[in-house]
This record gives sequence, structure tokens and C-alpha cells, in this order.
Amino acid sequence: MSADNPLMLQAEREKLARVLAVPANDLHSLEQLDVRQLRALRNAISAALFDEHADVFKRLGDASKLLPAAIAAKLSAKVFGPLFSARISGLLPVERAIAIARKLDTAFLATLTRELDPRSARPLLKQMPIEITVEVAEALADDEEFVTMARFVDALTPEAIRAVSERLSDEQLLRIGFYVETPESLTQIIADLPEDRIANTVRLTAQGNPEIRAAGLALMAQVDRDAKAILGGHAIALGDEVLAAMVSTASELGAQQVLIDTLEAVAPEQREQAQQWLQKLA
Repeated sequence: MSADNPLMLQAEREKLARVLAVPANDLHSLEQLDVRQLRALRNAISAALFDEHADVFKRLGDASKLLPAAIAAKLSAKVFGPLFSARISGLLPVERAIAIARKLDTAFLATLTRELDPRSARPLLKQMPIEITVEVAEALADDEEFVTMARFVDALTPEAIRAVSERLSDEQLLRIGFYVETPESLTQIIADLPEDRIANTVRLTAQGNPEIRAAGLALMAQVDRDAKAILGGHAIALGDEVLAAMVSTASELGAQQVLIDTLEAVAPEQREQAQQWLQKLA
């Protein structure tokens, strides 16, 4: 996927808008920035926001170590709130943070997760019990917090990603995938999905609402060639109606190259059928 791909540009603008807490439409002045520049700007702003008052949060974290986990959890929920708790949790030893998380309800943990610093949260999320990860993921998905979820996909273990994927719908997975930055993570998710879910993902890319269709094409753009072959193969197997809809969507979004790359990757026995559609994309 090139740096100027419209789907990736859209995703980056939406993620930057989320950090700034403004509507994406308010970022018209940044239209000249490419994906790399938008991502660098977002990371710089995010780091500045998270590092502000870091010494204060560290002192609070150190003080909380003196308290039993149950009392620290009550303080988090009743006094500190999700924002302060998120800042503190990234500065605690992982075992301590998990002990406190076990005492907090899912709704609070989901709200806290929105405020986590991706830099410090990685070790914590790697070791978070899978049952907590799944419950929080379901709550975030119900609230359509797909940007938040995408920020932490790379921090989860493959086992946690599989467990979450089993509990979320195909539409929800696609909407999360639209914002994921690491192609390897998306490729692994596709590799772990059963055949019927992969087929439905392709069908949604062709026939879902505009947001879902864009997310599906963005997924196709980022996965490796083997995953592209699987997705392209399912598109061909689903028939001409699905392929025609995908061609139409790719043309609308200026993402024809995404579909070209996907169809070019299909298995040899499907290439004759793929070639017919490649000609329409030329």
C-alpha cells in the first residue's frame, strides 16, 4: 500500500483527529501531509500529551504500591477516574497493575483503555489475562471504539488476538483492521479465521456499507501476498456479482491497485478468472 493510498490517508487523519479530540473534517489544513508525516505528527502529539506531568503520575503510582490491590482499585474507580488511572497503570509493575485490574469492572477498564499510553501499555497488555482482554475488547467494540482497539492489536499475544477475534463480528474486525498499522498483525488475523468467516469478510468488502467496504479494501492492501491470495480466491469463488461490486467500490475509492494486487496473487487455477476482472481494472 503506497504512502499516498487514499484509504491509509483517511485512516491516519481519523486517528490524528482522535488524538486531538476534534472531528476529522477539521483537519483540512493537513491535506498536503502524506501518511508518514501524519503518523509522525500524531505520535509526537500523543507523546507530548502522555508525558505531561509524568513525574506526578509516577509519584502516585509509587504511593499506590503501599496499598492492597482492592483498595487501589477502589481509589482508581472512585477518586482517580479512568484518565489518571490509565496514566498510573503504565508506570506500575505489570503484576501489580494486573492485580488491580482484576478488581475493576469491565466498563471502567474499557474507559481506562481509551486513555492508555501505547508505549507503556505494551508489557501490561502482553501479560493481561485473556479473559479480561476479551471482556474489555467486547465492551470497546460495543462502543465502536475501533481506533482504540487498533492501537493495541500489536501489543496482544496471538492467543489473545484469536480469543478476541472469536468473540467479535466480521464487521467489527474489519473496522478495527482499518486502523491497524502493522501488516503482520492483519495477516495473522486472516490466517486464524475459519474459511466461512474469511468468505464473509470478502462479501462484506463487496456489499457492506461504505465504511465496511473501505475497511475491507484497506485490509486487503496491508496483508501479505499469501493472505491476498486467500482473499482474492474467496472473491472469485463468491461469483461475478461480488467481484463486480468490489471493482465498483475500488474505483469509487481510488483504490483499484489494491484489488489488482489481490487478484494477481490468486492461485494458478483461478488466474484465468482473475484475469477477466484485472482487464476491467486496467
